[in-house]
Amino acid sequence: MGFRKVAVEAVKESGKVIRENFGHVKGLKIKHGDWRDLVTDIDIEANKIILNILKENFPEHNIISEEAKPFERGSDYVWFVDPMDGTTNYTVAFPFIGTCIGLTFKGKPILGVVYNPIIDEFFVGEDGKGATLNGEEIRVSENSELKKTIVSFCHMNTPESIMSVEKPFRYFKTNARDYRKFGSGGLEICWVACGRNDVYFRPDVVLHDVIPGYVIAKESGAKITDWQNRPWKLESKNLLVTNGTKIHENVLGIINRSK
Repeated sequence: MGFRKVAVEAVKESGKVIRENFGHVKGLKIKHGDWRDLVTDIDIEANKIILNILKENFPEHNIISEEAKPFERGSDYVWFVDPMDGTTNYTVAFPFIGTCIGLTFKGKPILGVVYNPIIDEFFVGEDGKGATLNGEEIRVSENSELKKTIVSFCHMNTPESIMSVEKPFRYFKTNARDYRKFGSGGLEICWVACGRNDVYFRPDVVLHDVIPGYVIAKESGAKITDWQNRPWKLESKNLLVTNGTKIHENVLGIINRSK
């Protein structure tokens, strides 16, 4: 089976478990003593399903997963897996949840799959082959006005990370359509990719959340950089994804002025 076919199978199979248990939290645990960092039995079960499928089909590949130790095989191919990006949303039955799988080859992202099993929305992007939502081609929007844009963001729970998204709050709340955190970075990138939104940024990069959406957004025409407006790479510390209009430079200026 090809990479795309296996990744699609993996998120579909894990998605069944997530969907069947939605609204019924099982085995809720707190990571690192922080109530903002949660894991459930469903995260673990979905992760096992994905890893088993990937290992069965590509036993020689490396796998980096949020809910398991790295699977190292010295390969140029590396899979990045987040079985449930949006666990906090899941625990309160908020249906904005993404199962995210990305693949890199020699450090280049080549495949991204993001699936919301609750509402059955399936985003796929493959290097040089475009991006789709439920099989239909997607493109970014053409909006160039910040006042029409919901600026979405993610951050880690460190004081520095929180401060970096807190400082631009007043500007975006008064000059953009709104400024919101939806709680699933992988899906939020896909919403820029399909034109539902125009801006997503984060001060710190978590590769298993970013890589799947990166491929989908890139293939849909998005502009993706770090906060210095350099092309985004795996080693980049931060991220900005937009529809590629003048909004990109405007948001960069606001973020950097607010540091």
